Amino acid sequence: MQTASNSMTQQTKPSDNGDPLAIRERIGSLRELVDDLRQKAEFVTLTLDRIGFAGMTTSWPSPEIEVDFYSEVRRFQVFLITSALRHTRGSQVKAARLLKMNESTLNTKLKSLNIDCRDYADVVGKATIEC
Repeated sequence: MQTASNSMTQQTKPSDNGDPLAIRERIGSLRELVDDLRQKAEFVTLTLDRIGFAGMTTSWPSPEIEVDFYSEVRRFQVFLITSALRHTRGSQVKAARLLKMNESTLNTKLKSLNIDCRDYADVVGKATIEC
């Protein structure tokens, strides 16, 4: 079974005979691939700009809408911590390392934000792995 990288390597491998026409065709194919990737990257960038980081909008809300700074900070902390716990399958030690914070600081944050690391832990049989 060929992977995408294997098929790309085979497609872009220079020919042994050095035929200028074959080389031009390969260069044309590579240009098409680059253009296609550039368009896809631009689409992803525009999509991310539209939805914003962590699902938060990047534009300032209308003047009628008030923004509570502390609730937004709390929401962002919850997002970061739960993402780290999800990534580490509930391991507080690994999540703290990932977030570059002290384990006791993370534990304090978990308690103050009412986040239960067991919600993100792997389940083995009927026992849940300790977090």
